[in-house]
Amino acid sequence: KGTKIDCTARANFLPILAAVGCYANSDTILTFKAETNEDRKLAEETVSAFNAVGGDLEYDGEAIRIKGKCVLRGGGTFNSEDERILIALMLAGTCADNPVTIETEGKAAETLKEFIKVFVSLGGIAQVL
Repeated sequence: KGTKIDCTARANFLPILAAVGCYANSDTILTFKAETNEDRKLAEETVSAFNAVGGDLEYDGEAIRIKGKCVLRGGGTFNSEDERILIALMLAGTCADNPVTIETEGKAAETLKEFIKVFVSLGGIAQVL
């Protein structure tokens, strides 16, 4: 079910909670007042990424509002240097109507490769192209 969660001191949780919030039975509010430009960028990129696959998220500078019961359509290709967003998109993609394609390089690519090994070992479907 949807809920309200204070994420001010937990910026790292935003992408994964956004993924869960999309599938909640009601709206989820992640209160989050960015204290750094990096935190603000994370919030904005999270909203943008999930909206691109069919989510209904808004960020007003103080909270991310997520409409529950989304039908994520998937599709699209995503490129980000932030592995937190990419991993959350992979997980959300497991229930999406279409695959989610992720392109990345550098540190995020290395982290994602490690995550994919674990993900596949748990029965997830992922393919490195």
